[in-house]
Amino acid sequence: MEKPTSALISEIAGEIDCGNECYYHLTTKQLICIPNPDLLASADEEFYDNFYKSDIEKIASSRDKYLKFEVLTSHESFKIMEEFAHSLADLAMKNKLIQIL
Repeated sequence: MEKPTSALISEIAGEIDCGNECYYHLTTKQLICIPNPDLLASADEEFYDNFYKSDIEKIASSRDKYLKFEVLTSHESFKIMEEFAHSLADLAMKNKLIQIL
């Protein structure tokens, strides 16, 4: 896989931040983003199934050709923030962030 562009990384990060799962096709370089079904209200399930049906089928038919980027759990997000805080050289800022977390 060639190195991803910063625009692609930003797009994936933005989509994940909105609660979407992203699927990157390794050959065509196409990015498909769909809402994480676990985050939807049950009333939205029918809409989800109809609106994203073709994308879901496309991914399912060649799953091995896609890289999946998933929404982080709150625990995973917290761990990243915690690791960042511990990595800071500015002790005052480091201690302040650790205390807040």
